[in-house]
Amino acid sequence: MRKAHSLQPKDIAEIKLYVNDITNYLINNPQPQTPYGGKFSIQYCSAAMLKFGEVGIAQFSEECIHNKELTDLMQRIEVIRDEAMDQLHAADASKLASRVEIQLHNGQTLTMQVDYPKGDPENPLTWEELCAKFMSLAVPVYGEAKALRLQNWVASLEQCNDVAQALDACLKEE
Repeated sequence: MRKAHSLQPKDIAEIKLYVNDITNYLINNPQPQTPYGGKFSIQYCSAAMLKFGEVGIAQFSEECIHNKELTDLMQRIEVIRDEAMDQLHAADASKLASRVEIQLHNGQTLTMQVDYPKGDPENPLTWEELCAKFMSLAVPVYGEAKALRLQNWVASLEQCNDVAQALDACLKEE
């Protein structure tokens, strides 16, 4: 919705997140105090996505977790345990559905429901999304060149006869 409607935090009057009991229990954390706490806060993750357009390693920093624009937006996010979301999960345990309603300052209301979280088998990441996530995690550890070699190696695994030997060669390559 952020991309489709060019949303910015300043456009948002309020957000209502309708969730099931599991989501409510695990990640309803309205005021995370640490980057780790932010990972278990649907309010923080929603606000960070609206502000940055992505939620990755960089968005879980001390600087971001205490960003005034984010904390202000989080105050406008209400998490509501919803019977309809509970019923969807009860009917199909793989569904951790949530519905979001965004009330804009201009009076417009935007609504969207997602039955399966992004990255679940029923709503998988694309190859491009997987590569971007991998690179964001691997580059700080291995450097860009080695991370790219590892990514390319993974892409060619089906043609590999000896995985251990090929991985060893990939990591030693300079």
